[in-house]
Amino acid sequence: MVGYVVGDGGPLELELVVFRDQALIDYEATWLPAWRACAEAIANAAGEPALAPALLKAGGWVEDADGNGGVEADGLLRTGTLLELSQRWIDTQPIVAAHWAAGAAALAVEVEAACVDATARAATPAGPARRALEQLRAAGIRLALFASVSEKLANAQLGALGWSDLFCAVTGADSPSPLLRRDSTGGALSAPRDGSGAVRAAIAAARATPERAVVVGSCGADLAASRAAGCAFGVAVWPSMARLPAALATAAVRLQHVGELPAVLAEAGSLALRRELASSGGAEATDAAEAATAALERVDLSAADDAAPHAEHDAEIDALVASMA
Repeated sequence: MVGYVVGDGGPLELELVVFRDQALIDYEATWLPAWRACAEAIANAAGEPALAPALLKAGGWVEDADGNGGVEADGLLRTGTLLELSQRWIDTQPIVAAHWAAGAAALAVEVEAACVDATARAATPAGPARRALEQLRAAGIRLALFASVSEKLANAQLGALGWSDLFCAVTGADSPSPLLRRDSTGGALSAPRDGSGAVRAAIAAARATPERAVVVGSCGADLAASRAAGCAFGVAVWPSMARLPAALATAAVRLQHVGELPAVLAEAGSLALRRELASSGGAEATDAAEAATAALERVDLSAADDAAPHAEHDAEIDALVASMA
């Protein structure tokens, strides 16, 4: 079933929309060519160009009978940090281990350099995102991004798309926020116990309050983090519009792409967005609302909230977030 929040009669007071990078950027179009280029660059640097396919495979790369590449849903190329990927390559490829004897951190620097260049060339938005981002900003709603890659890489992608000025905060795996723990290799981990560190860090960087923030994600972990952080609700971007995986079933809204978000939030009660959509052109506003309505089945927001499990807040983390505001 498709979920759609509708207003309960009162205004929806939003000050921030927090996006997961993969909800905004087309992963297949942006990252598949980038991973190929990155693996080739590292293989060449190691002095063994033929090593590139093995590097890709170690990260979860798969190919079909026609040679079309992709990444497994839980593959490290999709879910891990560049430091974790570098460590995997060192652990599985003796040639890489010998060339980067200084360790994964040294290799990760070169991996990031290759990725920055490659993803900037291939950066592709996931659907008609820019217009939606501009409408949110015009309505006075700020935007933040949390990414599994480094801040440098996330900012390079935003810059390539011409979106840098639209975001008030960008956090990544290497962000210095105290809400992000580090493992023994320096890789980013979510906040203790509740998995909401990345979302909380983005909200704190934007100096916003969770209760007035919406998280737009692309996986179950994003929605779990939204709930644990105490956000208004979570939105799942699910381009295929097929049945939702169980991990995404708690989303209050399911969208085919971010372009539908302003009309959905206006319908949910954002008066600022209703005014913005109306002022941006009657026909455009009507078309956007009708498109969102046609794509999504309405579910009462208060009922969805009652059904969703409520997070047990970590008092220590809450106090830290409050001190940073």
